[in-house]
Amino acid sequence: MTISPAPHRHRLVALTLLAAFGTAGCGTGSDADPGGDASGSAAAESSSPEPSSAEPEAPTAADGTDYAACDDGSCEVAVSSEPVSFAFDEFTLTVNATEDGIETRKEGDGGTGTGSMSGGYCLSYVTVDGTSTSCYGTVEDGAVPEAPEPEPGVLALELLHVADGTAIIRLTMG
Repeated sequence: MTISPAPHRHRLVALTLLAAFGTAGCGTGSDADPGGDASGSAAAESSSPEPSSAEPEAPTAADGTDYAACDDGSCEVAVSSEPVSFAFDEFTLTVNATEDGIETRKEGDGGTGTGSMSGGYCLSYVTVDGTSTSCYGTVEDGAVPEAPEPEPGVLALELLHVADGTAIIRLTMG
């Protein structure tokens, strides 16, 4: 009879994983005393700043509420519950903020369409013929992705942030 080492390996792997998961929630040890003094680590932990459970500071729109900044096809503005219209060559896009996102209305030669975005960072490509939207949840540490480079005739509408009835959007017309 031959005894296979496989069961021992499975146990070893299981114990290794258990040890790794068991210590995953523990600190990195960077606050500990380099000399290994356990009493020093407690003092270091109490004097180090507590992790912030608050959300990062709300971003501000680069162009504020200067909607004329969008005339060149590129802007970052704050929109509230009052509708704001942005006119482009082939269509007009009207945007207003909701409690957790924005509502949009597109009017042009291709017809009229409505839509909404909510739930964090969203990106919508708007053309005279239609709209394609994807939402990705909140961005890490309030980091805003770079503006996309849409093709000619395509408007990239990004919902960057929403708070207190005000949405920060970025428009980039190709």
